[in-house]
Amino acid sequence: MMDRRTFLSRLAILAASSSTISAKGSSDKLGAILPTRTMGRTGEKITAFTLGGAHVTRAENELMSQKLIETAIEYGCRSFDNARKYGDGRSEILYGKYLTPKYREHAFITTKTHARTRQDARTELETSLRNMKLDYLDLWQIHNIRSVEDAETAWENGVIDEFMKARDEGLTRYIGFTGHRSYLGHLRI
Repeated sequence: MMDRRTFLSRLAILAASSSTISAKGSSDKLGAILPTRTMGRTGEKITAFTLGGAHVTRAENELMSQKLIETAIEYGCRSFDNARKYGDGRSEILYGKYLTPKYREHAFITTKTHARTRQDARTELETSLRNMKLDYLDLWQIHNIRSVEDAETAWENGVIDEFMKARDEGLTRYIGFTGHRSYLGHLRI
């Protein structure tokens, strides 16, 4: 784990390296924004750097977690990732305290679920929204599809149906998945 000083200096270098691009008009009322990339076929522009909730929970204390979020905003990050399991839900609570109250209109907020049943997915979504003090997510993802069998389980247990329902209800703008192991599982999902 890197210390605070190393993290902040690397974040500053990243921000400085993007200043030319940001100076060309990529800014909002909070200041210059890091370079953006188009997310898939959505047309949504998100910053190339995303602050992960797992890292926010690994800070020395809550004050440092707050400082990480605010420093990321200050240096132009507008994309924030999370998952219910990060810090046993603490990461979402920290985003609810330090990100969404002040910066929601500028932040693209993602969270993920490891749930593999429809009911568990709905319960986790409701908990995530409550903890992050959100009416909706920008992106909700099924986390870590590991295999074809894992993808099949998500389909058979109605997780995909619950994701589409949440999108239709306006509880999330986009739906997706993550994975780190099997491209075959990714193709199936």
